[in-house]
Amino acid sequence: MTPAERLTFLRTSFQDLLADCGRIMAPEKTEHSARHTRCFLGVPHPMGNLAIAADQTEGEFHAMLDDAERWVAANKFPVALITFPDVGRSERGEWLAARKWALLDNMPGMWLEATAGFEPGRPPAGVSLRHANDAASLAQVVKVVTEGYPVPEAASEFFVHGIHRSNTGGVTAANYLVTVEGEPAACAAVCVRDGVAGVYCVATIERFRGRGLGALVTRAATAHGFASGARHALLHATPMGEPIYRKLGFQEITRVPLDGFGLG
Repeated sequence: MTPAERLTFLRTSFQDLLADCGRIMAPEKTEHSARHTRCFLGVPHPMGNLAIAADQTEGEFHAMLDDAERWVAANKFPVALITFPDVGRSERGEWLAARKWALLDNMPGMWLEATAGFEPGRPPAGVSLRHANDAASLAQVVKVVTEGYPVPEAASEFFVHGIHRSNTGGVTAANYLVTVEGEPAACAAVCVRDGVAGVYCVATIERFRGRGLGALVTRAATAHGFASGARHALLHATPMGEPIYRKLGFQEITRVPLDGFGLG
């Protein structure tokens, strides 16, 4: 796979995930087209009101920003926008800055080739790792995502349950949960499409950090993707998660800017 193809997969995999979750969990709040993908849930956090720029002309890009800014004015909640490098970030970054959008993060986009013997890790004593595939375990995953990032519960439910229910249309999806002596502690999700495993929603509740649980659950989600036929794995890293992913073999291939509007 060429570097350009990898960049496109970073964008389209997350666009497809957002669209899948939106069609399942909030179809009336979701728009997915060649122009952009967005789902504005109406929660007081930018990651609960998220848009992704796609292949747009300058006019289409500004029209998308016009729509987002009108939504913020009407609803009084912030929004976030991801512009991936394969759609021309540098020029769009200038347009965003001129319109008073704030750069919130510049996430490493990371990539891992499938290798023989990539297996889930073995949990230590007192720690349990399992596939979260029932209502009780999914509720625990929602708790971890809500507290671990943190984001509002509505946004956590949107992604967790959307991923759980998106096992259609050629997608293999799974949520994984780590508990410590029965308490939910860490989680990760994986969605496999077109030979690529996207690893998302990796979180650890603060009091359980520093024990290797993030690495444990990320390895489990990635191994699930490779066992399901993926030849590559991708993810967008937070500063906290990046060292963990590097130790697992993921390599940075680009930076993924995240901008916000309406933050006060």
